[in-house]
Amino acid sequence: EEDLFTIVDLINNGNTLKRPEFAAVNLRAAEKAREISAFQAASDYASEGIQLLKEADWVHNKETALTLYSIGAEAELVLGNVDAAERYREVVLSRSNLSPFEILPLQIGKAKALGDVELKSKEALEYCLKLLKNLGCRLTWARPLALPQAAAKAIRVIKKAKALPPNFYESMEASNDTKQ
Repeated sequence: EEDLFTIVDLINNGNTLKRPEFAAVNLRAAEKAREISAFQAASDYASEGIQLLKEADWVHNKETALTLYSIGAEAELVLGNVDAAERYREVVLSRSNLSPFEILPLQIGKAKALGDVELKSKEALEYCLKLLKNLGCRLTWARPLALPQAAAKAIRVIKKAKALPPNFYESMEASNDTKQ
C-alpha cells in the first residue's frame, strides 16, 4: 500500500498482457489519490486505467470501468477541465447496459459542473429537477421557489437524519425497491 503509486507507475510503463488487473490497480491508485486530494494524480491514474480497458470490460469488469470513468470525470472537474469531464460522462451515458443508479454519480457531476464551474445555477437546477423526474420523483414545487424549497427540504432531512441514534442506521437493511 505504501508503494502503490510507484508500483502502478511501473505497471503503466510495462507489460499490458493483464489489462483488466492493471486497470483495477490503476483504479485503486486513482481512489487513493482522490482520498488525499491529489486530483491530478487521480486523473492520471484514471486515464491510464481507462486506456487499459477494452470493450469487453464493460461487460466483464463493468464496476471497474464505471468507477474509473467516474473518478476521471470528478478529478477533471475539480481541476477545471470541464470538457474532459464531459467526455468521460458522455462515454458512460452512451452505454445502454447501465442502470439509472449506476450513472447517477456522473449526472450529479454534471449538475455540479453547471452550478459550480460554469456558474449556471438556473440550468443546474433545471437539470436536477429533470433528473429527479426521470428517477420517478414527483415534484410539486413552484418553479420560482424551487431552489429555496429544495434547500429547506434538504436541511430538514439532514436534521432528521442527525437526530436518529447511530444504531438506527446499523440495523437498516438494503431495500429491494429500485425506485427507492
